Amino acid sequence: MHVTLAELKEALSAKKLSSFMESMGISTQDVSTLFMIIDTDKSGMIDLEEFVSGCMQLHGPAKSLQLAQMSHENRVTRQAPGYWKVPEKLQDAYHWSDSVFAPANRKHSQTILGLILIC
Repeated sequence: MHVTLAELKEALSAKKLSSFMESMGISTQDVSTLFMIIDTDKSGMIDLEEFVSGCMQLHGPAKSLQLAQMSHENRVTRQAPGYWKVPEKLQDAYHWSDSVFAPANRKHSQTILGLILIC
């Protein structure tokens, strides 16, 4: 059996499931985020295993949902095309520092590059 987002919203509006989840410390105020986090295979449907696993992950203070959402967004961001490419500004700063400092001072060049990036 699988549950869609609409079906989860309907079930939570009946209050029985909502009360149960709230008693476990799982916030049901943002159903879309809750569904997105529990739907680990991104099929658009939640099966029993995903539901139980998701509830176990979120069990605890209401902030668990927020932490899980941030974790999910972090995973999505890291999978975005071009995420791992070095930004042009960083490349420009590296080439600038290389041109300013002699190769013998490469260690100092990298230290200054680090300081430039921090500022």
